[in-house]
Amino acid sequence: MKSLPFLMLVVLLAGSNVTADEMKVSKETPLEITAKKVTGNSKTKEVSYSGEVVLKHAGNILKSEKLVLLPGNNRIVAETNVHFLSSTKLVEITGGYTEYFKDTGQLTMKDNAILFLKDKEGVATNIKGDVVEVYNGGARAVVSGRVVIIRDDLTIYCENADYDRQEDRIKLEGSPRVLQGKNTYQGDSINITIKDRKMVADKNVKAQIYTEESKNVN
Repeated sequence: MKSLPFLMLVVLLAGSNVTADEMKVSKETPLEITAKKVTGNSKTKEVSYSGEVVLKHAGNILKSEKLVLLPGNNRIVAETNVHFLSSTKLVEITGGYTEYFKDTGQLTMKDNAILFLKDKEGVATNIKGDVVEVYNGGARAVVSGRVVIIRDDLTIYCENADYDRQEDRIKLEGSPRVLQGKNTYQGDSINITIKDRKMVADKNVKAQIYTEESKNVN
């Protein structure tokens, strides 16, 4: 069965006792959803989509195998093979359980969440964590849990990472450890300007530096 346009899905819901007001979305930032199947629940006011679900909103694209539009149409839950792509196409996330808030554009992803970033030069940064929260279409990303960050020859481990894409800067907290080649850097908190390869570590700083590789660090 082919995916159904969003307007057709609304028509199909007429037989499920879900009213037009309950399906109403903002004219300024409408939701566009396609799926293989849709069901409505008049008691919980939830609308569920399944099978190759694609949601488009404010230039962002969210794909999954299951998606639930909760009452008020602001909070959306997606599960199974979730894939999020920002309007700039510089931020991409894959994972499991995901919540998306239409009004703010905030996205929270759990279960094997991986954040893929690319700068204007096309250099990739991959950030993995237990929870990934994205704000303003990817302008800021907060990752928590068992965080692993990989970019070029940098590998970073920590418990919390706050990434500002406009500044291309990551703040690391929670026993951060930065590996660059054979070099190792540790501190209570570490700030890295990625593109310029500048790093500042604060409090309880420890470093193990090999002379032949130190020229790559500012």
